[in-house]
Amino acid sequence: MSASSFGVETVVCVRHGQTRANALDERLDVDLSGCREEVLNELTAPGRQQMASVRVWLIQGGFAEFGAYRVSSHPRTRESALVINPEAPWQEDSGFDERNWGDLAFLTRGQRIKRYGEAFSKRSDNPYRWTPPGNGERIHAVDSRVRTSLGDLLRLEARSCCLVAHGGSISLIRKNMMGWTVDEYNAQYNARDYTKGMPGDWIPNGGILIFTRRDPHSLRLVEEFSEGWIRQVWPYRDLDSGWQSASQNQDTRGECQNGILSGRQVVA
Repeated sequence: MSASSFGVETVVCVRHGQTRANALDERLDVDLSGCREEVLNELTAPGRQQMASVRVWLIQGGFAEFGAYRVSSHPRTRESALVINPEAPWQEDSGFDERNWGDLAFLTRGQRIKRYGEAFSKRSDNPYRWTPPGNGERIHAVDSRVRTSLGDLLRLEARSCCLVAHGGSISLIRKNMMGWTVDEYNAQYNARDYTKGMPGDWIPNGGILIFTRRDPHSLRLVEEFSEGWIRQVWPYRDLDSGWQSASQNQDTRGECQNGILSGRQVVA
């Protein structure tokens, strides 16, 4: 995805901090259906610490101020954004909202697999077009609105932008920035290993993904984000990939090895 030479040069994406629902996600014995949505969406103490770590890292990393600030319309992203910078002029953009999970919305990951195992068994065939039970939202539909909002963002008259959103929408931002095809996105999706610190294209709670068209070393400016540089950071766990060339990593899958994100070539 490209931007004008006078448009946005750097986009810093931050996933919201851990919520109560995130904290219970791996539990099989917890039923969240009776819980109020606003309670499930509240940040936990670790979630607030994650966002405080993001704030410190951004300031120390030279990202103290941005030309534009965007946040999805969900309370958990708004709460996270205000920890990062309570004085910033955050503007909501629902195009970056979380996916509508249909009947899966108030189930932990373990319960989703337990109750809808047959439906989940078909997801790996084509995650991009798989429909969650209960008329949930396909990734294809989420990608459409993310792409529209991302295009609007990149046309802003600002050099940099900070966006606080969700893991799913940030992974689709990466898809569009890198110019991945649907097949390439599906391969990334199916390669995720949630036992690792930063699995593949996935961003953990409090994780940061940075795209820039400005060479961090020479300051040379390129036209396309897919020809620029990317960096993935999880300040809460002191994980940092360092700056990587996006063009060299366009066909790679990130793996967390020894606490540091690295690239490994995928052979088709």
